[in-house]
Amino acid sequence: YEKIMDIKAFKENYKEYLTKFNHKFTDRVRFEDVDSFQIVHNLRYLFWLEKARTEYLRAIGLELTPDIFLKKFPIVVAHVDLDYFSSARFDNIYNVHTRISFIKNSSFQFENIITLENGELLLRATNTSVNTDLRTGKSVPIFDEVRNKIIEFEGDNIQVLFPI
Repeated sequence: YEKIMDIKAFKENYKEYLTKFNHKFTDRVRFEDVDSFQIVHNLRYLFWLEKARTEYLRAIGLELTPDIFLKKFPIVVAHVDLDYFSSARFDNIYNVHTRISFIKNSSFQFENIITLENGELLLRATNTSVNTDLRTGKSVPIFDEVRNKIIEFEGDNIQVLFPI
């Protein structure tokens, strides 16, 4: 019940909440994105979120080399939570708003809101990612350079949940 009320309150106030987001990725719904009902298939939103997260990292100043996710920022998705509000259709223009809402020693949370060009709310998502030593599979601290870029980009809109 509490989650339902939270969703209702979010839906009523999401435009105000969007002011916390410093990054927006815009694209157009392609034919390959829609299903037999002529709406975007729910799985496709995950691909859009991935694109937006990558563009966010580019926007904060990370050099996206072919090995960035193997050496400098080896992040693994630990949890994804999605709430769908409406559906997009072929050729709609959509915006994926992206921010990092909190950062810890080795993990952080992406938040996304997807809207249509006209502002209609489509989806809200959170993604908790963990910086990982790919050899051991264990979490490791986020490099200072990456952490500092995230904190600088987000400004007052991020919770820093570890001592700096």
